[in-house]
Amino acid sequence: EVIQVVTSTDRTQEYIDKQLHLFDAYAIHTDLDPQAAKKMKNQIMWQARNSKNKQSFDKEEMKQLLLGKTMPSGIVSALPAILYRGKLARNMFIGCCGSLYVVPNRLPSLLAIH
Repeated sequence: EVIQVVTSTDRTQEYIDKQLHLFDAYAIHTDLDPQAAKKMKNQIMWQARNSKNKQSFDKEEMKQLLLGKTMPSGIVSALPAILYRGKLARNMFIGCCGSLYVVPNRLPSLLAIH
């Protein structure tokens, strides 16, 4: 378990370092004011640290799970109403499609992956 925590911490730091390196190159390229760049880097570091701690998933694997036979049809049909706390189902695009055609249960779930 200790090794897993250390490895996870290393990956998080790698991610943060990559984001900061990318921003440094951008700051040089755009001749950003050093003070402004420093403030922005602090914000990027904070955001990268927080976003990296969120659970990430492999989009292709999730797509295969949704399209495959592993996930029961009851779950597939229940998902659209609860994705993003129902906001996706109430979205104008989905609503418009639903008024013209039958929207497949998997469509909102597949849209939510991206």
